[in-house]
Amino acid sequence: MIAQQHQQQGEKMIKKRRKRYGAKFAMPTGFIYRKVWDVDLDPILAEPSARRILATLGLDEFAAQPLPPLDRSLCDEFLKNFDPWNSSAMVRGERVVIDAASVSAATRLPIGDDGGEISTSAVLTKEERSALGAIVLDLKEYSSRGYSVDALVLGENVEAWKAICMMLMVKLVARRECFHCVPVEVLLALDRSYKLGIKMRWAEYLGKMIARGAKTSSRRKSTFAHGEWLTGIIKNKLGQQDQGRVEENHKLGQQDRAEKEKEHAGVLTDKMVIAEDVHSSIQRKQQCDASVQTMIQEESRDRVIIARQREDIRLLRSEVERGRAMVASLRDKYLKIKQEGITPPRKKIADHDQSMDSAPVAAAGSNSFREELIAPFDEDVEMEDAFPPPLPSSPPPPLPSSPPPDR
Repeated sequence: MIAQQHQQQGEKMIKKRRKRYGAKFAMPTGFIYRKVWDVDLDPILAEPSARRILATLGLDEFAAQPLPPLDRSLCDEFLKNFDPWNSSAMVRGERVVIDAASVSAATRLPIGDDGGEISTSAVLTKEERSALGAIVLDLKEYSSRGYSVDALVLGENVEAWKAICMMLMVKLVARRECFHCVPVEVLLALDRSYKLGIKMRWAEYLGKMIARGAKTSSRRKSTFAHGEWLTGIIKNKLGQQDQGRVEENHKLGQQDRAEKEKEHAGVLTDKMVIAEDVHSSIQRKQQCDASVQTMIQEESRDRVIIARQREDIRLLRSEVERGRAMVASLRDKYLKIKQEGITPPRKKIADHDQSMDSAPVAAAGSNSFREELIAPFDEDVEMEDAFPPPLPSSPPPPLPSSPPPDR
């Protein structure tokens, strides 16, 4: 809102000046960006001495970090919506904040240690003057842009220190011209970091310069010098948001896949349970069919046994009927003989048996029990004559006597 108000005030002022001075006074369109001159200092910075100094200062990653390409659309949107009170702006629906963390993430500058603040005050203290006098040959050779690198006494490796200072002027301070001049606060920060072995807050220092340049450019349409680093900060923020969305979508996708796998596992489990139930049902059906077949076989076997028993009963009945018929015929014959008054002779059973073996029947055609081979057995037969009397017992014969021994 404040940036829009300043922009509206600037547009009103330009309209007034256009009315006053005519059409020659043209309103600038868009923002102006200063392209950083990329000085090739890699051969010097790649030397072991320069790399040791950069590692001590904590600027080795920043020196190796290339400048990102300028994106005018992102920078225009940021500068148009810039809010100087909280050093932030809305870019493509995301709030981009210029602070030490965002600058360090995009530039690889160190956030710094406690006590590593870089003072930008124009008034130097006595300690700062004495420290500055130890690293500069002549304090009177100061210009509005700082001290020249040719007038510095920073250590034995002069060429390495000069290359490091020019690298900071090109990439940090973003000077296209006079990059050989170093501001006082940068010299004091380098000297303090190298001597005390602490890391200065370079990311905070660059963030303040970017915020100050954005505030000035949004009000006056002046040249903005840190367009490349601002592009890197915005893209890094948007990339983090995109990465966060990608990770969130990935997590959601993983959750969906996990739920689908769980549902699939549940479906498989249900299918397995159903298959087991079907298999058990089939087994039970097979068992029932086997039991039914067994019952049918047993029933057929029982039917065969019953049929055989019926056949045996029928045969027994026929035998019984035949026996009854024989008994009835014998009874009829017996009654007939009895009516005629013919009494069979009384004979013994033994004589009967002998007569059966020795002589045939005397009278043919006579009806007697001998023709039917049936022994008479009634009250007229004397049973005691049927068995011969036992023979009289005789004493056993004497044993043969042996002669007496010869004495």
